[in-house]
Amino acid sequence: MFRRFTQLTTRSIAARSVLLRGGHGQQHFNEPGGYLFDRKPGEKYEEEGWETIYIGGMSLAFVLIGLGVYYKPDT
Repeated sequence: MFRRFTQLTTRSIAARSVLLRGGHGQQHFNEPGGYLFDRKPGEKYEEEGWETIYIGGMSLAFVLIGLGVYYKPDT
């Protein structure tokens, strides 16, 4: 009798959890379409003005930090 009671309870809990699922219904999925970064294949990339300065500054910072770590005093 107890086994039948637990089976009925677990079934009702499982059925209820399927029905409640957050109340959002079916999951929404956008089909993939378009191009990566909105750039068509074969289209030449045009750099923006800040990119050269940024890459140069980050490279210089990387080199300076590397030199600083290499020559740091032993403590």
